[in-house]
Amino acid sequence: MADFVPSNIIQTPDFGQLAQGYGQLGGVQSQVGQQVGQAMQGYGQQLQGLGGQVAQAGQQDAQALMGIGGMQQQLRQQQLDAQRAGLLQAQQAPLQQYQQVMP
Repeated sequence: MADFVPSNIIQTPDFGQLAQGYGQLGGVQSQVGQQVGQAMQGYGQQLQGLGGQVAQAGQQDAQALMGIGGMQQQLRQQQLDAQRAGLLQAQQAPLQQYQQVMP
């Protein structure tokens, strides 16, 4: 007895439909690639902006430290000036006492 297979069970592949499916898949991959590219571009711009902010903050820190250093130097100079004035006064005290007792 011969095997009988109804013709509606066996289907031949439709290469046109398969090619269309691959074409659609390629289109989807292209769109995904574009979206990834745009996302990476946006990320790069954010990093660039962040780098600028870091550089600016570093400049501000350096300026603040220079200002603090200047104030420290000024304060130390005032202390040294006061110390020198006290030493000069102590050095000249005997002469002033002598001049006071002289007629």
